[in-house]
Amino acid sequence: MWRTRLSDDEAAGPDTPYKLEVIQLGTESVENHPCAKNKVIVTDDKAIKHEATVWNASDLNNFPLKIDTSEDGQKVAMLFREVKFIKSDAAVFDAPAGFTRYASMREMMRGIMLKQLGGGLRKE
Repeated sequence: MWRTRLSDDEAAGPDTPYKLEVIQLGTESVENHPCAKNKVIVTDDKAIKHEATVWNASDLNNFPLKIDTSEDGQKVAMLFREVKFIKSDAAVFDAPAGFTRYASMREMMRGIMLKQLGGGLRKE
């Protein structure tokens, strides 16, 4: 399985304008899901076009179940299986045990130093 890590900038999404064009090519079934087969063209602010064929599953809220594209002569095919939309338990987003909130970077650095010194300096 091929995986890549996105930089923080890539994960945040594009910060430049782009044009999105979707052309319906028909319908097909993918992994037993009825899908709209679309040609998707994304044109960036430098007029560079990126094309993909995307199968959006109508029974999965138009989730892009399959994506075929080509970049720099390299073909890439993505297929998602066992797609499930589940509600996460709110506890997943709770701060971990022992979490300390600091009001500033200075307070955080002071807290780290105190922990490293074994709880701080003692007056004698």
